[in-house]
Amino acid sequence: MKKTNKHLSIILVLSLILLSLATPGFAAGQETAITLFHFNDTHGRVVEGSYDGMGLPRLADVIEQTRAEGGNVLVLDAGDSYHGKPVVNLNQGELIIDIFNKLGVDAQAPGNHDFNYGYERLLELEEMANYPIMAANVKMDGKSLLKQDYTIKEFDGVKVGIFGLSTPETMYKTNPLNVIGVDFEAPAKAAAEMVTTLKAEGCDVIIALGHLGNDEETKMEETSKYVLENVDGIDIFVDGHSHETLANGEMINGALLVQAGSYDKNVGRVDITVKDGVVAATATMIEKGAEGYEDNADIQALIDATVEENRAITDVKIGYSIYELNGERDFVRTGETRMANLITTAIGIRTGADGVITNGGGIRATIGQGTMTKGHILEVLPFGNYVVVKNLSGQAILDALNHGISAYPATNGAFPQVYGIKYTLNYSETADNYVSNVMIKNQALNPMEMYTIATNDFMAAGGDGYTGFGDATTAAEYGDMADVVIVHIEKYGIAGAAPKRWIINQEMK
Repeated sequence: MKKTNKHLSIILVLSLILLSLATPGFAAGQETAITLFHFNDTHGRVVEGSYDGMGLPRLADVIEQTRAEGGNVLVLDAGDSYHGKPVVNLNQGELIIDIFNKLGVDAQAPGNHDFNYGYERLLELEEMANYPIMAANVKMDGKSLLKQDYTIKEFDGVKVGIFGLSTPETMYKTNPLNVIGVDFEAPAKAAAEMVTTLKAEGCDVIIALGHLGNDEETKMEETSKYVLENVDGIDIFVDGHSHETLANGEMINGALLVQAGSYDKNVGRVDITVKDGVVAATATMIEKGAEGYEDNADIQALIDATVEENRAITDVKIGYSIYELNGERDFVRTGETRMANLITTAIGIRTGADGVITNGGGIRATIGQGTMTKGHILEVLPFGNYVVVKNLSGQAILDALNHGISAYPATNGAFPQVYGIKYTLNYSETADNYVSNVMIKNQALNPMEMYTIATNDFMAAGGDGYTGFGDATTAAEYGDMADVVIVHIEKYGIAGAAPKRWIINQEMK
């Protein structure tokens, strides 16, 4: 009898060990509910706007109402938050850190535009944050650039592991000078390593927090979908970068992919249930205009104080517009607008260059008809770029136009806005012939002749894939791009219509 009891004891112990290995962190039959809130690509949109979202005070109330109910709440930001509007640009992202600290953000993955002040400033912001800023694939000298690659949160005994990823496109979707010495490794490789690490840490739920997206122009192996298709073990991927609104998410290889659009127009919500080692997740979306939410007073007070400090700069009147100047994403990345013409004209007149080519993706806001202020221009041109004149051959100009137009009619940040240049768009043609009938200085472009082309320092360094600009010699450098436009408006007083600078070849449709 004693022998039998001894064997039974051994069997019972082994059974308990196996159960513990199978269901780490929680007891059999126990169900744990976690509410995950996520947002991405706010781009400094801290207040509600006609083209923007609900504003961060309202977003905070969405989260706080759930916290007040006493449940388990997790808050994640998928990047591109610290730059975009003057209210955050003038303090280089510090306002966002203050808001996110008060909001109780649990983790963030930096987007490409979070490097816009230079990686050194991102490291300073990291020191101010009460939450980890994480990117497991971002390295310098073989070591992680940021302090943490991942973080682990525990809810009722359930361990949730979260790791960060940043898009390798950061190398040219911020000014390349901002990331000198920084390496962006393959996201899938880093993700696989993180899954192994977090499983070894006993995590029951694994969340990838990434700024990768799934844009058409993004290399397939650098997208979030590629990561999920090639890396097992991820339960949820909170994504950003491509500004997609995945209201109910998308299941890929057993994982839920979510993204909440952009400009805080939505707050994503994922209701997670963990029971006996099985993770279930359901995605929904709280949209701008949803009833039952109010602005959080504490966060609104932070914004109001910063706005007041900035008024000495932003409220200065500079001129008048007789038309609405359209700078919205879907327009400046697909065609000519009055806003784009104003900017390129100002640069062209200031520099006297043969032509101007600047990327539509650098134009970020609309100005309505009426009085214009410095603050308006700082919203339109938020990146702090300066004007550079490059020496380019006619062939290099043709190559640049073909590159910029290649995604048409899809929206593309590289879309070329021009001055002193006219061309015909043949968007069904081959990559070598997207544009034709190129005129510069009112004469046909000569591929063998050298020209001076003004652009912004982002493109001058090869940004947005304009590698020919990066290879060309610099003829001159000028001041801040926004200042060039401000001085132009102050001098001429009125902004209005401009001649059409490109046409779609209707026969090629």
